[in-house]
Amino acid sequence: MLFLKLDASPGAALLMEMGTGKTLTTIGIAGALWLTGRIRRVLIVAPLSIVGVWQEEFSRFADFRYNLAVLTGSGAKKADTLRGMIDATLQIAVVNYESAWRMEDEIKAWKPDLVVCDEGHKIKSHGANASKAMHRIGAAARYRLLLTGTPVTNKALDIFSQYKFLNPEIFGRSFYAFRKAAKYLSEEYGEYNYDKLVRHTYVQGLAQMFRTAEAVEGKRLNRSVLYTTVVLPYLQDRPGVSVLDFGCGKGAYIEAVRKSGHPAVGLEFYNNNGAQIDVALGNAQIDALLRAIERRGLFDVVVCDSVLNSVDSMEAEDSVLKCLNLFSKGKVFVSGRPIDEAMTKARLKRRLDKTALRGNANLFFDADNFTATYRKGNWYYQHYHSQQQIRAAAERAGLRVEALHWGKSSFQAECTKARELTPEEARAAVNFEFTLPLPNGKRYARNHDVLRILSLLSG
Repeated sequence: MLFLKLDASPGAALLMEMGTGKTLTTIGIAGALWLTGRIRRVLIVAPLSIVGVWQEEFSRFADFRYNLAVLTGSGAKKADTLRGMIDATLQIAVVNYESAWRMEDEIKAWKPDLVVCDEGHKIKSHGANASKAMHRIGAAARYRLLLTGTPVTNKALDIFSQYKFLNPEIFGRSFYAFRKAAKYLSEEYGEYNYDKLVRHTYVQGLAQMFRTAEAVEGKRLNRSVLYTTVVLPYLQDRPGVSVLDFGCGKGAYIEAVRKSGHPAVGLEFYNNNGAQIDVALGNAQIDALLRAIERRGLFDVVVCDSVLNSVDSMEAEDSVLKCLNLFSKGKVFVSGRPIDEAMTKARLKRRLDKTALRGNANLFFDADNFTATYRKGNWYYQHYHSQQQIRAAAERAGLRVEALHWGKSSFQAECTKARELTPEEARAAVNFEFTLPLPNGKRYARNHDVLRILSLLSG
């Protein structure tokens, strides 16, 4: 509950759009603080045009005993009204900003426990009399609330005075120091770049999601959008179609495809139990891939689900896509994460190539829309795509996007093979993918086996 959190931090801002319940929420907070013995007096400072609204809203919503007075009339009358508010019930005084700074001494003598700054952007000018008075009045109170739907009406500096009222420890007490810091934070410093960071590609596999094709005891049902909405409907009327899942994760979906009667192979280089990579299983799956190609040739359908968002370089992405081309007779399905929603969630009015917020994590996008986060001693990468980027990536790999399903958290692309890879492209892709790094400085060394099967081994 918000009123309990006020004990940890004395100031809270209700940054809510008009009509979403700032007044009702404030009444609830005041009532909760009163009923739990935390406050006896509330001062509400609001623009003159809406001071009367508070009386109406308390009458309508407050389900506790209170005494509310809107301070009107001469300065002397307002002061007398305030001094007379000493009843045992919750005392609530409502006053406009102009009057508040003119009767600052009387208000501080009344000792409000909770000070509410309604339409808090009215104190955005740190040097205005009303703003300075609210800073001092707020500092003497146990709790402070600031209500506004528009904390920034002109520029980012508007926020300083409002937060100085709430809690001066957040941005400091000096506007000039804040302005200097804000200048540095708003400068243009070019693109973010992760080229100098260490890449342990195998840790990307440790971040795999546990996809479930059906309910599994002890596991949350986590279906694949690509399979459920695109791949499985495509396979339904095509019995006997062979399928390769390139980057199959735990293999739940490709196993379901196999059980439905389709010749199916799953390949995952970084099979893991959350703690370590099962290299033996990876090699066994490569063996199964080679046997399948030797028996039946290339696959009718190749699926690559949530792999493109887990690569850690553009070279890795190009190699994955070219391997999809290489192993497919014609049909390829891929999925990934769109850049749009990642930026939308940020709710920051900045250019698309800068920053976004997700939960408590800062996401910094480089020129290719990669992000990197540091967890448990390793850097983990995510690659987001625009529609233009995924189409261009497919084209580089000799694939053509026939249909693109663009959602908020994922996209699904239906592709066909537009051209055969050149021998040089094919060798480069296989040499990259089938010599991926492993822990302890080791690597897979299966590229020659794959090239031999494909009759592409040079020399």
